[in-house]
Amino acid sequence: MIKAILTDCDNTLIGFMRMKTLATNNAAKAMAKAGLKNHWQ
Repeated sequence: MIKAILTDCDNTLIGFMRMKTLATNNAAKAMAKAGLKNHWQ
């Protein structure tokens, strides 16, 4: 049974932008390792 729901609408509890940056950087590294060509440099 759910007893509570916690929301963070203004990023005061969790640093969303830091997690987003880490996730996108790791995704880009994984794609490059898998052979994706870097066309934006």
